[in-house]
Parts: sequence; C-alpha cells; structure tokens
Amino acid sequence: MPERISERHSLNDTYIQRIFQISGLLKIDHNKYGTAKYNASLIYNWLRGKFQSLRLPDKMRTVSRDRAGQSVDVIYDYQKQYFCMFAQHPDQEVPGRMWSIEAEIIVQDENVRMGAKLSYSTPVGSQASTPNFSIPRFVRDIAYKNGIFDGWRLERQATYIQSSDDLQRMIELLTMRDRLCPVIVIAECEENAQNPFKSGYLVDPDKLANSVYLTAHVIALPVKFQDEFRNEVGENLKVYDGAVRTYYPNLSLEDDDYKRHPFSAPSAILAASYSDDDGTDHIMGEAYQFMLADRIQQYNSMARIKWSELGHKFYYQANRELLKERISSAGDIDKLKEEIANQEKQYETEIKSAEDAAYSAMEDTEKYKDQLAEARDTIHRLNTRLETLQYQLEKSQGQGAIEIPIPDTYEELPKWVDTYFPGRMVLNSRAYRSLKDAEFEDVHLVYQSLKLLGDEYCRMRAGTLTRNQFDEKCQELGVTESGCIADSRAGELGDIYFIPDYHGRRVKIDRHIKNGSAATRDPKRCMRIYFFWDDDMQQVVICYLPQHQQIRTS
Repeated sequence: MPERISERHSLNDTYIQRIFQISGLLKIDHNKYGTAKYNASLIYNWLRGKFQSLRLPDKMRTVSRDRAGQSVDVIYDYQKQYFCMFAQHPDQEVPGRMWSIEAEIIVQDENVRMGAKLSYSTPVGSQASTPNFSIPRFVRDIAYKNGIFDGWRLERQATYIQSSDDLQRMIELLTMRDRLCPVIVIAECEENAQNPFKSGYLVDPDKLANSVYLTAHVIALPVKFQDEFRNEVGENLKVYDGAVRTYYPNLSLEDDDYKRHPFSAPSAILAASYSDDDGTDHIMGEAYQFMLADRIQQYNSMARIKWSELGHKFYYQANRELLKERISSAGDIDKLKEEIANQEKQYETEIKSAEDAAYSAMEDTEKYKDQLAEARDTIHRLNTRLETLQYQLEKSQGQGAIEIPIPDTYEELPKWVDTYFPGRMVLNSRAYRSLKDAEFEDVHLVYQSLKLLGDEYCRMRAGTLTRNQFDEKCQELGVTESGCIADSRAGELGDIYFIPDYHGRRVKIDRHIKNGSAATRDPKRCMRIYFFWDDDMQQVVICYLPQHQQIRTS
C-alpha cells in the first residue's frame, strides 16, 4: 500500500487542479449513525457503478482495488460510522490526464459532515484544454435525497425574503463565521418616474440558483425590505433597486472591506453580453447569469478550505492512522515504520508546496481582479460624467447634438475614429491593414456603422441604452450586430478570429456588424466590421473591415 500511494501521487511531472469541492452538514432524520451510514452507502454504490471492472464487494467495507489505471481505496469503520474513499481513473480523451475523487462522511458530536473533492492532474507542458466545471453524481444524490447544509440548505431554487424575520435570518447567514459558499443577493427593481428599468428582477433568481447549485446561496430581496437591509449592513454593503451583490465568506459588518463583495449595478447587468460554448448569444440579465455562474464556479475550484479545522481527514490521513494502529499492535517492524514516516514527510511537503503555490496565485488573481474592477468602475463613472457634461454644455449653448461629418473615402477613417470617438473606439493594427484592400462601395454605410458602434453600442454596454433600442438603430441603418463565430469553429481557423497578444492575452474577435444576407461575399456589396468589446477599457476594438474575413474553405 505505501509504495503504491507514493508512486501514484508524485507531483514531479504533473500539475494538479481542483474542479469542485464541498464541505457541509447533512440533515439528520432519525439518528446520526443512521444518517452517516445511509449517505456513505450512496457514495459506495456510486463507486460500484462507476468502477464496475474493479468488482467491489456488494457489502460496504474497507477495500483497495487497482486495475488498468483505475483504482479505488475505501476505509469504512462500522463502529464509528466513519467512511472515506479515494478513486482515480484516466481521462478518456486526454492522454496522461488522471481524475481523482475524494469523499468522506464523519460523525462529529451531534452532527454528520460530508466532504468531497474532484481534481485532475495533467502532465506539465500538455496543450489539452481545461475541463468544464462538474459536480460528482453522488454529491447531487446526497443533496437531493438527504440535504447538504452550509448555514442554510443548499437549494436549487432561490430564497425569497418575505418578512423581517426572514431578513434577520439572511443577515445571520451572511455573517456566519463557518459559511463556505458565497451568498448572492438579487434586489428587486422598482419602477418609477426616475427609473427606466421595469419592475421586478433583472436577473431571474431561480434560474441563477439552479446554475450555481451546490456552490452558492441565492436570495431575492424585495423592494420593501431594501431600506431595512441597508440599515442593518450599512451603506457600503447594501444592495438595492435591481442590483446584485455577491457576499463571500468571512463577512464582518464592522470592519469588512466592501470591495471584497462585488456589486453589480443595473446598468452593468443590462449591458452584459455572453456567448456560450455553442455560439449562442445572450444579453442583459440572462448573460449576467452565465457570467456570474462562471465566476462562482471559479471561486469554488480555487477557494482554500481549511479541511482539518472542519474535522476532515480524507483517505491519506485516515490510512496513515490505520497503518499506525496496525504497526503498534504488530511488534518490532522498525523498517516499515521508517518507510511510512519518510513517505508521510514527502507527501506533506509536496502538498504544502502545491497548496502554497495555489493560494499565492489565487491571492494575486483576486488582488488583480479587485484593482481591475475598481479601475473599470472609475472608467464607467468618468464616461457617464463626460456624457452628462457634454449634454449640459450643448443645452447651455442652445445646441443640438454635435454633428459628426461622414467622409467619402477610407483614407480619412483612422483619423476620423481618433477625432470623434477617443476612449470609445480604437482601430487594431489588423484593421489598418485591412483598409488598404477596401472595395466596399457604400463608404458612408461603413462610417455610419462605426458611428453606431462608437455611440449607441457604447451606451448600450454602459447601460444607458437597452438592447432593443440599439437593435432599432441597427434596423434604421439596415445592418445587424451579432456574434460572428462559435468558439469551436474559431479554434479551427488559427488566429483569424483572435488577436494573439492584446495587452498580454489572447482575445477572440467575437462580434460583427453586417449588411444584407450571408449569400454573397462580393467585397463590393458585402460589408463586415469585426470587433470585440474591451471590458477593461470600456471601448470597442475594431479588428477587420469593411470586407468579409478571408477564410480558406475546403
């Protein structure tokens, strides 16, 4: 057993990445030992179905099986009703990638706790893509058939605050010291003369709850409780009038940094856009739901859970304790003791190094995200302030909107963009090159389409114009704006639909404005303006125009 553990989990030539993790209390129906045994059997039966070739015993017991790259190790103590397991299997598609699943059921005083981890290891230097977020089937079974609690029960539907007592329970959840999951609070939006948004919720609470199931709590806060909530948590931590706020664990109402708990204003929610893996475009609240679910899943996989403080041991520690018990009762076997001690030291050193590196990377990432969010918020406020000052200036001088001239040739286009849309629109170097081959005959339509991006599109992304209003402007001009290619197809075409190094990162060119149908690619009659939205700088980046991208087809 010791040799096999050391060989299987060497960190020298692979890196380990967590996909999903959870620790929570289980609902006790009759007694704690019965609850522990029932939920342990759910995990064990899942193992028997998942690893059929290993022929695990029908009856749950301590067992180790290893065959053809698959392995299962189980420890089950009937007297204490303690259960843990560790299982591994190779990825069916990525050579060298191994999946590992850990789970544990512990009786703690009058409680029963469940913990689980899903991870994968990939050879260093592998070009394989990152796997999608996933939750083991047995975790979902336990949540559905028994119930898993993180302060409140983790539910597939949102909780709607209906009374002041409900609100107090929510505040207790927010400030609970041992809460592990984020709490997402969605504020109802009230319709009034000063508010252009419809009454109700800009993000569907139940759909969001379903998309973050077992990783976060979702609470819907009606308008009539928002003032009371603000009085309880303070001005900096409030959420109100259509906004959404995510409260991460370890919240303190006295001395917490409110920036740790991201706030999304209604304007940001209504300006959201998202393209899923199938290339389907989503906008406004639905897009924000996808974006927030991605963020919560990333948090779940990167969060540093203090397992030992929660009482978890998992298989390695439990197996070491089991081996020590056997050694103490077996007499003088010093050589085996020394070997196990050496392996313990090596394992602990490797795990500590890996955890420290991961935690340091997470801290740096979160610090960068906070700075980025603050800078983005500053840009948004300055742009809004600039629009307000421009409007007030025009009004005080009795002017209408400033007329932007429409040139007749493509030669003037770069200077025109710089002159009339600074900070809103920029031409990438690829766009400059593509203009040299421009043949599209309706030059005015190209300029008017760019004006649409520099004005109405930017206002839509800032939340001061709705998507429907923007689409109406497109119809008036005779153009449409949409996603231009699915991720899977773009990946097959090299860098045609990507900017390889945009401020140190690879960015997909995911949007375009077009005229007419896709039936023709005649460069004199077919217009395409390819671009992406730089969320950090809050501006449109034009990448290729005015003709269709040149794609080799078979």
